[in-house]
Amino acid sequence: LTRQSSTFCGLEKSTQLLHRAKQKEVTLKRQSAVETIKRSHATQLPIAPFSQLTLGQTLQMVLVHLFFLLVLVWFLFFPDEHNDTNICSGRPVGAVTTLRNGTVVVFRGHYFWVLDSNRVPGPARGITDVWGVPSPIDTVVTRCNCQGKTYFFKGCNYWRFENGMMEPGYPKLIRVGFDGLQGQITAALSVPEYRKRRESVYFFKRGGLVQKYSYQSGTSPTCGRKVHYSVYTVRNRVARQAVPLLGQEINIRQTWRGFPSTVTSAVSIPTHRKPEGYNYYLFSHERPFIATPPVSSAPQKNSAKDFFNCPKEV
Repeated sequence: LTRQSSTFCGLEKSTQLLHRAKQKEVTLKRQSAVETIKRSHATQLPIAPFSQLTLGQTLQMVLVHLFFLLVLVWFLFFPDEHNDTNICSGRPVGAVTTLRNGTVVVFRGHYFWVLDSNRVPGPARGITDVWGVPSPIDTVVTRCNCQGKTYFFKGCNYWRFENGMMEPGYPKLIRVGFDGLQGQITAALSVPEYRKRRESVYFFKRGGLVQKYSYQSGTSPTCGRKVHYSVYTVRNRVARQAVPLLGQEINIRQTWRGFPSTVTSAVSIPTHRKPEGYNYYLFSHERPFIATPPVSSAPQKNSAKDFFNCPKEV
């Protein structure tokens, strides 16, 4: 298990280095194109009048300028998926979460957007600049309890935040903090404690897999409520330790019929209209699905642009 995790972490580091090199190359190409166009306009070349140029020379000069103009337009108006600052462009989002104060935040590539009370997205801001976590991230999830701590996942590591501040000692290994959880995480859905159901998180992973992590009973914070301490015995301690926190991997296509096998992000949004207090949204590519407990039930389809309240296309 340790060897597999180390290999995964090594692959993740290599992927990060390749991504940084690619991003640097794209930036250099963009700067080079802009500088070339500036030099071509700033340099005074002894060009003969058009009447003295052959048709081939004139066509060559026009094609060169047209090429650099197209390169500039491509880099300015068609950014890659990690640098796209338009949340309404139709590209799949990387993560969505509801913070403790009820604010919905959307993540994609190197940026994030804060939605207002009408779910209208604000301006794009840099993930690393604000949160201090290397971007792009794999997913973000906020616990459905009164503390509402937020977790960022990337590769084999995770970071934990409370009230917007990163807690000391992070990042930590996912397999250590989540009972051996491994694999490429694509989304995470937090579910609150309700009646006999324990608070849990559904981790969606690459390959159409999902794995449920349940928090141990009695570990949720009371947040001002009176604590009822049970008699602590060796028998009670053994019983608690015997409860598995991480469930078995489930193949979505084979087990949850009608459920999207590829989930790119998920979010729990508080509501007073449901007994357990939340609506659940799962995004598959650019379309969100509304799921109701149990999460394995077939969800309803909706439009992603409607969820983000994007401007209507004319």
